[in-house]
Formats: sequence, C-alpha cells, structure tokens
Amino acid sequence: MRWFIFILLSSAVLAADLSDARVLYVKGEFLAAAKIAAALETSEGFSFAARAMSEHANEQPRANRDELYSLCEKYARKAVQLNSKNADGYFEIAASVGQLASLRDVSYAITNGVATQVKDNLEKAIELNPRHWFAILVLGRWNAEMHARGVAWLYGASAERANSLLEQSLAIAPKRILVRVE
Repeated sequence: MRWFIFILLSSAVLAADLSDARVLYVKGEFLAAAKIAAALETSEGFSFAARAMSEHANEQPRANRDELYSLCEKYARKAVQLNSKNADGYFEIAASVGQLASLRDVSYAITNGVATQVKDNLEKAIELNPRHWFAILVLGRWNAEMHARGVAWLYGASAERANSLLEQSLAIAPKRILVRVE
C-alpha cells in the first residue's frame, strides 16, 4: 500500500505544470507554488519559482530570509541561463539581489556591486519586455533611492529619471495598486 501511495504522489508531482503553481500562488501557498514551478526545470518555471519563493520569504521572520532570497537568486539565474531572453528572470535576479542586500550590511552591497547588478538586470528585463511594468516601477524606485542616498551620480541615476519611470509604469499598469502607491 505504501508503494501505491508513493507512486500516486510522485505521478501527481510529475503531472503538475505552471498553471498549477499559479493557482497555488494566487491562494497564497507560495512555497508549494515555488516547488512545483522549480520542479519543471524550465526557464519560465524557474523565474516563477523565484517570484513565489520571494513572496514566501517575505512572510518569514527576518532571520530566515537570507537563505530563501539566496534560493530566489539561484532560481532566477537558472531561468536566464536556460533562456537569455527571459525578462522575468532578469527582474527576479534584480529583486533577489536587492532583497539580500537589504538583509546584509552596506559593505556587502558595496563589495558585491549590488546597485549596479540591480540596475543592469532591471534594464535588461525592460529591454526584453518594454512593457514590464514591475521592472519599470522598481527601476524608478531604484533611481529615487540612489538620489535620496546622495549617490545618484555614481550610478547615472536621477530624480527626473525616477519620476519618468514611475509615470511610465503608471501608464502601462494604471489599475495596479502597487504602481499607484509608489
């Protein structure tokens, strides 16, 4: 009987596809969604796994997030390794690198070129998908943050670029609450 249950569960996991992961994501079952998406071992699956794992990490105590965001980065890098034209993969690299930096100290961010990595990956996502409202929004926030920290000149950021990107994101996704909040 145990073998039958094992085979039944194994076939259920094998039969899962990205739509199953999306259903779980919408239900707030982020960890399960990430596992299903990553198990597909496709570029789209890995980028979605990174997104779902990031949402899962956001729900965890701060002390547990570093390992989870590192896994997000791993998934995202695997996504772009499998498909160098995966805009979501580049976006997820930027997001996970940024999240890891926020958990670590400033010296980590400087030593690892976090600001440049985030900017470059967001720009690549937008290059591949000019209507990627989330990447445009985050790049706008990135510009605003570099300006607020007084280091905009180091990275080619500006308040004007921040405003322009935020307005562009709003034009693309006017009904997204996150865009309106930013």
